[in-house]
Amino acid sequence: MQHDLEYAAKVMALDRIPAKEELRYTTRFSQERFEAWRTMGDPAADECIRALVEINGRITNMSDLLKEVKEHRADSAACEAFLQEAWTVPAWMDFDKIKRGQELIAVYSPFMAVSLFSALVGGAMFRKAAIVTSMGQLGGPNSSRRVQETSFMIGKMVLPGELEPGGEAHDTLVRTRLLHAALRHHLSATGKFKHPTEQAINQHDLAITLGLFGYVNLRSLRHVGISLSTSDTASFMLMWKYAGYLLGIEADLLPDSLLDQQEFFMASMLDQAKPMGSGPREILDGVAEKAASESGFSVTLLQRYLYQLAQYMTGNDYMSGTGIEDEGPFYWGRALTYASGTLTNVVDQYVPFGTQALYAWNIKRMQRSFRNKELKESGYRAKL
Repeated sequence: MQHDLEYAAKVMALDRIPAKEELRYTTRFSQERFEAWRTMGDPAADECIRALVEINGRITNMSDLLKEVKEHRADSAACEAFLQEAWTVPAWMDFDKIKRGQELIAVYSPFMAVSLFSALVGGAMFRKAAIVTSMGQLGGPNSSRRVQETSFMIGKMVLPGELEPGGEAHDTLVRTRLLHAALRHHLSATGKFKHPTEQAINQHDLAITLGLFGYVNLRSLRHVGISLSTSDTASFMLMWKYAGYLLGIEADLLPDSLLDQQEFFMASMLDQAKPMGSGPREILDGVAEKAASESGFSVTLLQRYLYQLAQYMTGNDYMSGTGIEDEGPFYWGRALTYASGTLTNVVDQYVPFGTQALYAWNIKRMQRSFRNKELKESGYRAKL
C-alpha cells in the first residue's frame, strides 16, 4: 500500500506523538469510510448470538459463550458457520513469523504492562470506542480488575502454539469476539445504545482498540527507551493483525504494517477524539489504590507515577482536561522507567543469551500471576 512519504516522515515517527493540528483523513481512511464502518457490527458473530437467543430465549452462559456455541453447532447453521470461520487460518498468517512477536511480550512484559495501561487510559479520548472498555468495567473501582484481565489475556499469547486454533489464547480471543456480539445484542435490545445509524462496538471501534495494542503500544515503548528492529516490529504487527482477525475485524481494517495502523489511528483520532475529563484520573486512581494495597507503597506515590507515565505516553495535547500536570523529563519515575527500558533493550538486542534470560524470568513471573485464583476465574467480564 502506498503512503504519503512526506507526511509519514513528518508525523508517523514512533519517537513523537503527533500534535492535534497534524491529524488528517487520508484516501483509505476518510470520514466517509469511517461512517460506513461505524454502521457495521460483526455479521458472523451477531448471527450466532441471535441463533442462541432464539434457541434458549436468552444468553445462558456469558462466562463461556464459546462453549455454548459449540454445544449448539449441530442444531444451528449460524453457530456452525461461526466456528468454521473462527477456526480457519487466513492465507496471510504464518505462525513461525509471529514467534518473535510473542517473545517480545514476555521479554518486555513490565514495560508492555505500563504501555498498555497508558494506552487503555488514552483510549478514553474516543467518543464511542469507550463502550468496548466501559462494558468491561474500565473505570472507577473496577479499573484494576479490567487492567489485570487485559494483561491476563495478552499473557496467554506469549506461549508457542497458543494462538493456533484450539490454543488457549486463540479461544480467549474468540470468546471475546462472541462477548462483543452479545453486548451489541443486549445494548440494542434494551435500548441502552441508541443511534440513528451506528452500531455499538462497531468495526471502527474494534479497529481503534486494536490500534492501542499495536501502534500506540510500540510508540509508548519507544518513549521508555525500547527500540525494535524492522523485523521485530513486523512480527509483532502480524501477531496483532491475526488477533484482530480472531476478534472479527474486517479485512480492510486489519493492518498490513505499522505504517498502515499509524495512518488509520491518526485519522481516527481526528474523527473520534474528544477532550478528556475526569475519566482517566478515575482509572488511574483505581489502579493505584489496588496496587498500594498489594505492594505496601503509598497511594500518593503510585498515583503520581501513574499520572506522569500516562501523561507522557498519551501526550499533553490529548490529556488536557484531566487536571494532571506534566512534571517533565526530570520526574524520577519517568527517568527511572526510561533507564530501565533502555537497559532491557540493550540486554535483549546485544547481550549473548540475554533474550532467553529475560524471557525465562518474565515467563515465570507471569505464570505465578496465572496461578492466582482470582485471575484464573475472572475472564473477560461485562456487567449486563
